[in-house]
Amino acid sequence: MKLRPLPTALLLLSLSAGLALHAVETDTTGAAPKTKRAPTAKPPKSKKHSTKSTTHKTTTSVHTAHVSLNTREIITDRINHSLASTRVGIENPRALRPFFTQLHQLQTDPHSQLVRVIQFGDSHTAADMFTGRMRSLVQQRFGNGGAGFTFAGHPFAGYRILGTSRGQSSGWIDEGVHFTRIVNTELGLGGVANTSTRSGDEVTLDAPCSLFKVEYLDQPDGGSFSVSEDGRVLSRISTDSPVAPQTFESPCTASSAENTIHHFELVTDSVRPVRLFGTVTERPGVTYEALGLNGAEAALILRWDQPIFTSYLKQRDPSLIVLAYGTNEAGNHNWTYESYSDLIARVVDTLHATVPEAAILIIGPPDRSLRAGRRRSAHWQTFDATVHISDAQRDVCRTHGCAFWDWRARMGGLGSMNKWAAEGLAQPDHTHFTSAGYIQLADRFYSDILAAYDAWKQQHPAPAAAPSQSPN
Repeated sequence: MKLRPLPTALLLLSLSAGLALHAVETDTTGAAPKTKRAPTAKPPKSKKHSTKSTTHKTTTSVHTAHVSLNTREIITDRINHSLASTRVGIENPRALRPFFTQLHQLQTDPHSQLVRVIQFGDSHTAADMFTGRMRSLVQQRFGNGGAGFTFAGHPFAGYRILGTSRGQSSGWIDEGVHFTRIVNTELGLGGVANTSTRSGDEVTLDAPCSLFKVEYLDQPDGGSFSVSEDGRVLSRISTDSPVAPQTFESPCTASSAENTIHHFELVTDSVRPVRLFGTVTERPGVTYEALGLNGAEAALILRWDQPIFTSYLKQRDPSLIVLAYGTNEAGNHNWTYESYSDLIARVVDTLHATVPEAAILIIGPPDRSLRAGRRRSAHWQTFDATVHISDAQRDVCRTHGCAFWDWRARMGGLGSMNKWAAEGLAQPDHTHFTSAGYIQLADRFYSDILAAYDAWKQQHPAPAAAPSQSPN
């Protein structure tokens, strides 16, 4: 059966140099534009975006023009200064102590445990550029725990997880990704499900592991599917039972090579519905799992079937949960500081109640600009609605025991997106970043976490090894 290849349009665009360089000018008019609703942040496309909206106050304008070498050097210097600033880092790092404790134990004994990090978020997470870089960095330092939980197949355009390859046949119906019209909330850990009602539909995954899992739903009159590894059938699974989330697991075939890639196939064998939530490939070390959906807001977590969601979250038993939302909420005029504070508090309380031992870290939204004017007068205006969203997140972290990382401040503050775009580190939509931009931001985020970890470790040194006894 022919599999759909992983869409590469988003990847190719993200790896491009971004937009043409622009000159940076400061708006000195002092006039505030009319308030309009910003568009929902979506993955960048090759076509021009519709940019009818402007919002809130304007602090910076960028006009299409040639950038002199001196101007470019100034922009580069300002970006590097913001990335290197010691005034920005992890706020309330004490909330990360449970995570640091497990990292410390893993460093002491590299084969002692699996430390899982799960990042829920929007398109910045879904592309797995920022998270993919984080995965690489933490695994180089603390051990490669594999990809961890990933969605089955490729449920939306551009979905990929670095270190794995995947495919699916054309008969699968992807649910949860169009969350503005969710009908069935029986979705998996990341709010996605793949359903087939045909025999012979297939999902494949290639990844290294020592343990493999499939997460799926039992349901009355449910169908069945087979699970195979490297051509060997591991099990044939019937899903015809009362509604309940289920997990199949099997040790991966032992190999002398640590990074041996295993090929897994899930194939339906009936016309009754089979509903898959995702797969897990892991081994001792650290995972950094990317559960992002394009256009998502944090409120989406509370719309998923909670018994299913909390069941799988408990099963994953994460050491750290990262919430990376805010770009889309800033473009939604329905959110005020007060209402968004209440929402984020509810999400955090749900996570704390489900996995009380996990640390929680919230990443604030990055800076963003919106296009205003037409043709020669077109320019990019700073969109400052992210401020009250970021402030709400920070304040909830202070009162609910979470750590906070200010993405916008790390970029350079309000208006910095124009500089990042001028340097080719952000996409032409002035909302998303290029691969190089995401990598620089992930490097800084990792460094900030590591600085907090090293400071904590100075107060919690590794236990001294027991002295060896001399033979009599």
